[in-house]
Amino acid sequence: MGYTYCNGDERALIAGLGPLFEAHVDPLNVQIAAHENGAWRCLVRPDLQVAGNRLLRLELNEDGQAASNVILTEPRGPDDVGLTRPTVDEEMLWKSTLSAPDLPVALEVLARDLLLATRVDATPANARRVVALYRAVAQIDDDSLHVTLAILRANTIARQRRMAEEGIIRDELLSFAERALTTQVFPGISLRYVGAMVDAPRAAVRGADELSRLRAVLEAVESQHRDISTLGWVASYRVAVAVDDEERDKARRRHVQTILDLSAGDDSGLRAMIWAEMAAGLAVGYGIQDLHDAAVVRMQKLSRTDLGWTRKSLEFSVPSAVLRQRARRTLRLSSWEQALAAFLAGDSPSGDAERNRQLASRRRSGILDLIGGRSFGGHQLPERTHGTANEEHLKRLEQGILGAAAAQLQLDLTALADRFGVPEEQHVVAFLTTVYGASATLVQPWAEALDLFWRGDFSSAARLAIPFIEASSRELLVLMDEPLYRMERGASPGRFPAMDFYVDKLEKLGLDGDWVVALRSALLSGGLNLRNRLAHGFQLHFSASEAALVIRLAGLFVAMPVGSSVIDDERIKNPLGAPRRRVRRRLGWVWS
Repeated sequence: MGYTYCNGDERALIAGLGPLFEAHVDPLNVQIAAHENGAWRCLVRPDLQVAGNRLLRLELNEDGQAASNVILTEPRGPDDVGLTRPTVDEEMLWKSTLSAPDLPVALEVLARDLLLATRVDATPANARRVVALYRAVAQIDDDSLHVTLAILRANTIARQRRMAEEGIIRDELLSFAERALTTQVFPGISLRYVGAMVDAPRAAVRGADELSRLRAVLEAVESQHRDISTLGWVASYRVAVAVDDEERDKARRRHVQTILDLSAGDDSGLRAMIWAEMAAGLAVGYGIQDLHDAAVVRMQKLSRTDLGWTRKSLEFSVPSAVLRQRARRTLRLSSWEQALAAFLAGDSPSGDAERNRQLASRRRSGILDLIGGRSFGGHQLPERTHGTANEEHLKRLEQGILGAAAAQLQLDLTALADRFGVPEEQHVVAFLTTVYGASATLVQPWAEALDLFWRGDFSSAARLAIPFIEASSRELLVLMDEPLYRMERGASPGRFPAMDFYVDKLEKLGLDGDWVVALRSALLSGGLNLRNRLAHGFQLHFSASEAALVIRLAGLFVAMPVGSSVIDDERIKNPLGAPRRRVRRRLGWVWS
């Protein structure tokens, strides 16, 4: 509905809304009060109500580029494109309203700023009047947010137009910041004022004591509020007002040292670790090596103490029918060769990757998506930042499936030995090389790991099987003519890459996704991390189920096989195809 100006509209507008603007500064409160006490009835015509309502929708907001820049906005939902220029009739209404005597300050400043922001009246005189009105609002309003936005809007206009009033406004900003130290519970108000003053004035010069007063405000805020966000803002403002490189370096070092001091003084080991990690990250960003080293040393010392972890155990029972079915499969076979072939033809220990993703996506994470998290490794040091709640749930789901599968794999190997006895190591090698065409040199360690498992030395079996997986992955990629070796570069000697590179490369080449997930979840960071924990000495002892799991993963490369001939693409995509053709299937055996 368009507005059409009629003589006397300004009087009706002032009569209806004037008293409300005297009582309320915020347009939203005026709008609510207008509906509650029937003030809208004074605006008889619907189109006049629309015009008045537009004035009450105006808001002061940050412009999105800097917190100290405040602009006049008119929110209109998702299609908001900023302020629209008033029509000719609306322009007549606002100008005639502004010519009326004794106009409430809050009503006048909105109307004048609307004309200024839309450049209907962008004259210096109107700009000076708008600045003066916002300064007046800041003095009479008792709402800290309104005061802050009003004085920051005045500062924004003065800076943009290089007005002489900028110096006076900066002094008022500093006074408001000092006052907020004692009147406000939270530091944000003081910091908003300081943030508007860290840049040098455009049309004025800094007062003789401005920098010293700014530093005093920052000192007071830092002493009163020791949270990470406040300390970060204080440090950034200290750097911004620094007069030389030495002062900037001191501000950055002080920031890191303050966080380190919080770590040293915290009674909670876990909180102290988090503070130290933050200090290390800040030091890296600032390029301060000595404080980075001090933070890392602090973290390492904390990792050797009690961080207050609470162990939560989850007990679940596998149905006895499932266990009997697994054991019965082995008991029905006629030789250990058949049992070992069935073991090598089993599904990925992490299950169906696509089905797992679907299960994780159905889980309603809710508020967990808004909360960050950190994972700590077995060394009790932070390892990685969590992704989304669904991603973390998927990781936990895959690891839970791995744990259950590991127990079943342990049962399979134990049942084989109980049923047929422990086969000789050389017989296992001969079977694998003859039936699967595997390389005797490469298969020998896997057969040895099996023998160690059957003799109860689970840790030695795992310590042999895990490097075997890496060696087999590398050999497979070499056979596929993949360029792996990294040449000498500077002080770094030539070398092969690590296990995570091999898994990524196998995934790109089309390795069955279920097995890619199993390798990652069992061996690499983000999962059980067995490979890295062993390689770096954080885990040297392994359980029977862990040993059975890594033996099965190593068996993937034995049955493909690796080390005998070029592996074609089809075998990579379906690594269980050939092993399953070599198994004598029984009634009830179903390959998924």
